[in-house]
Amino acid sequence: MKPDSSQPLSTLKRNFQRHFLVLVLVIFITGIGGVALSLIQSSRHFIKQEAINAAEQTTQTLFSARDLYNIAVIQWPKSSSKVPILSNYHQYPDGVPVPATFLIELTEKIKNSTTSVSTHYYSEYSWYTNQKSGARDQFEQQALVQLTKNPQKPFTNLETLQGKLTLRYATADVMKPACVACHNTHPDSPKKDWRVGEMRGVLAVNYPLDQFQDHVNASFTGHFAFLGGVMLIGLGGLFLGVRESIRHQLRIRMNQTLEQVNQELENRVAQRTADLQQQQAQLQLQDQAIAASNNGIIIADAQQPDNPVVFVNQAFETMTGYSLNEVRGRNCRFLQGNNHNQPGLKILRAALKNGTNCKVILDNQRKNGTRFWNELNLSPIFDPQGALTHFIGIQMDVTERIEAEENMRQMNQKLKNSLQEKEMLLKEIHHRVKNNLLIVSSLLNWQGELTQEPSTLAMLNDSQKRIKTLALIHEKMYQSKDLTGTDLGEYLKTLVAELLSSMTTPDRQITIDYDLCYLEMNIETVTPCGLIVNELVINALEHAFPNGRSGNIYLGLTQTNDQIVLTVRDDGVGFAPGIDYQNSESMGWQLICLFVEQLEAKLEVNHELGTAVKLVFSELNYHRRI
Repeated sequence: MKPDSSQPLSTLKRNFQRHFLVLVLVIFITGIGGVALSLIQSSRHFIKQEAINAAEQTTQTLFSARDLYNIAVIQWPKSSSKVPILSNYHQYPDGVPVPATFLIELTEKIKNSTTSVSTHYYSEYSWYTNQKSGARDQFEQQALVQLTKNPQKPFTNLETLQGKLTLRYATADVMKPACVACHNTHPDSPKKDWRVGEMRGVLAVNYPLDQFQDHVNASFTGHFAFLGGVMLIGLGGLFLGVRESIRHQLRIRMNQTLEQVNQELENRVAQRTADLQQQQAQLQLQDQAIAASNNGIIIADAQQPDNPVVFVNQAFETMTGYSLNEVRGRNCRFLQGNNHNQPGLKILRAALKNGTNCKVILDNQRKNGTRFWNELNLSPIFDPQGALTHFIGIQMDVTERIEAEENMRQMNQKLKNSLQEKEMLLKEIHHRVKNNLLIVSSLLNWQGELTQEPSTLAMLNDSQKRIKTLALIHEKMYQSKDLTGTDLGEYLKTLVAELLSSMTTPDRQITIDYDLCYLEMNIETVTPCGLIVNELVINALEHAFPNGRSGNIYLGLTQTNDQIVLTVRDDGVGFAPGIDYQNSESMGWQLICLFVEQLEAKLEVNHELGTAVKLVFSELNYHRRI
């Protein structure tokens, strides 16, 4: 019997097939395990990424709500001082919260209205009076530190909160260019040196992952079941032969490709669904904001002839008495009644023609025929391609303000007319007092011509100078635009110049140095100052430079805060030894001491180099006479 040469070959072939099948089985099982592990890892990553996307969409929605609130609600009260925009707006019946307060309260309402998602807006600054909205736990503190360093990168972490695995997401709220000026000037702002791009707060969102986990688990359960079936089919195919194994592998690859396509389609559908939900939420929030606005809002279709009205809110209906059904399809000019030549209409028509913004005040009529003043803020609306589609008008009833302004204007005009009459009367009084004083001076001069007694002539001459000093004050008051006072420095300079001109001769070289600041003072202060300087300069001209001696007189006037310093200094011979000016029998020094007391001034006299007199005083306070 010949040995069968094909038997070893068959055995080798069977062994090869058996080991090949085992190798293919190991590879197949390993591949299935790898796919399962990859699916698990992908599911974890998918859950976290979905939660991050949802949290990011939530923060964008809240910021958009605040921006919409700032545009639709906050901008119009800035033109009206009757609508306070405050952090503690609850204390005022007509108060409106600032955008930061609106965002803080909105996040608190979201936190209180749902058991799954919570939000918190906080900052290192105090946004409420006697209340600080700061970080509440370690995550929010770390987020505040990291976002301060890099406000562009959100801060995230996975934590277990209330027994649930939760994504904690925090993003920075940075200062925008349009908000800097308002925050730096608003009285409730926690600081006054805000800069563009500076972080002013943090918006934190807590998203539990259980809702995403359940969805992903339900989705991947079918995949794992399918993979198990594929593995069983593969095992059966392996035992049926290499050909069936190859065919099975081809089916697996085809199914995997289909699953990938199906998964990609599911992801796209889920993303599109999330986008639509976000858009729907934004539209719903916009509708709620428009409906809740106290201002009338009207929207006109700019793509149709004559810009017909397509929407008005409840505030418009309340303000005008017209319902949406009554105004839809009509141009809003019917509110003007028969008054079609108002100044604001020209501006409004130009804005409608050019598609630009404008702000006008119009004389409108309600449905019942009553008149009201309407402050209209018109803005164009463009589509993504830049085409003008609509106009939106924000209306505010400013009738009370316009009437109050008109009443105030009439009252101011009456007061202005009355004040002008009083000013003319006071100027006439000052003019007549000056003339009367000059008449008295002329009488004294005439009286002096009737006597040759030197002492009498000296007294009459001194009295003339004092009277001229008083007359000069009334002349300055008559020439002054504001009768409440005159420039003390200019008055003293004029006074001293006239004294020097009348009491010196060309051969006497007496010079005057002036160091006088502009200082407007009332007549109660100017009068004693002028009389004191009059006496001091006359005394210097008569006694400081004997025998035709030349010299210099210094006149200085300065002010520091409310303290005024008046200095009269000469480089003459000075006082004789032993003379006490406070107890002097000289009428001039007696008058000086009397006026110093009237001025409530501090008097200092120095005799080291000539004579220096220094007065320190403040303006005398008297009630205004007009």
